[in-house]
Amino acid sequence: DTTPPTPTSINRFDPSGELGGSGGLSYRVTFSEAVNGIATGDFQLTATGTAAGLISAVSAGAGDVIDVKVVNVAGSGTLRLDLKSSATQIKDAAGNFETAGFSAGQTYTIDLTAPALSSIGNQTIDEDANTGALAFTVQDSSVAAAEVTVSATSSNSSLAPAASVVLGGSEGNRTITVTPLANQSGATTVTLTASDPAGNK
Repeated sequence: DTTPPTPTSINRFDPSGELGGSGGLSYRVTFSEAVNGIATGDFQLTATGTAAGLISAVSAGAGDVIDVKVVNVAGSGTLRLDLKSSATQIKDAAGNFETAGFSAGQTYTIDLTAPALSSIGNQTIDEDANTGALAFTVQDSSVAAAEVTVSATSSNSSLAPAASVVLGGSEGNRTITVTPLANQSGATTVTLTASDPAGNK
């Protein structure tokens, strides 16, 4: 066997979509056959704009499919993971070294801007009543508002457990309705959190 191993693809893995955020990125690297000698120094990042990151780990030092983790993601632009064509120790079982490199992989578009929610004022309601549908808006400069996920938590589950808080609406116009448990009184703080596909919140 004198045929050197070659990389066949470097694709986005986690997140699987095109947008990447501050939570870190993982690329999946596939070789034509099982290889060994894989290390973080075998890879480099190619960036556009001000995007940057740090290659921190590989999921394994040997195999035909491995994942490469990128952390400290910052800036704005795109990031692509490339395999170097020289100065690597990647080789197959027969001792043939990888020399082709790979620079045609998928890119992440770096989005570090968190979605924004409009505020809702304090509400006072009678016992055994509800707030009605309280309107709020969702905005995100990088993705459509429909791609933003909103969740809610209550600080007083004895008064308003999770099932008592109902989110509605769509796209940029959302609502929240809080229905406290019957025959209960008191106060609770309901916190809304918005997250986008890049993990910004």
